[in-house]
Amino acid sequence: MQSPGTGNPTGNVTFYDGPKSIGTGSLSGDTAVLNCFLSTGSHSITAKYSGDNNFDGSTSAAVNQTVDKAGTTTILTSSAKSIKSGSQVTFTAKVSVTAPGIGNPSGTVTFKDSSTNKTLGTVVVNSYGQVVCSISSLSLTTHSIIAVYGGDGNFDGSTSNAINQVITK
Repeated sequence: MQSPGTGNPTGNVTFYDGPKSIGTGSLSGDTAVLNCFLSTGSHSITAKYSGDNNFDGSTSAAVNQTVDKAGTTTILTSSAKSIKSGSQVTFTAKVSVTAPGIGNPSGTVTFKDSSTNKTLGTVVVNSYGQVVCSISSLSLTTHSIIAVYGGDGNFDGSTSNAINQVITK
């Protein structure tokens, strides 16, 4: 038998988000670690040690953990820098997460002619974060095109670089 205050507790620690268990970590020395993904918002996290033959169980005080939306970047490309009036041009927007490995953005991307503030189209983001919009009704001039990702419950929105699309006779 060990004297009080000596040795290390053994076993597992269960982590909770409010009343819901979010996982278990094995004790190593006097520390248990749990790596997990939490949804966007506020979380009340506690850790519960159930004890072993030498140590009583205990529950930690709650720690408030706030998870913010993850950032995104949107990159816009065009199938051609210059096209003839009435021809089709295809714009492709790629929405990327600034912290890879935490999921894929969903929602929509709106393609806009920022020189006239006209919406050219709105398209749903696919599971790869990519969106394609084909247009054939741009007037004779140079248009400044942008793609605006509106964000979703877990990811912030972002606006692409502007590209100049030239429409000639």
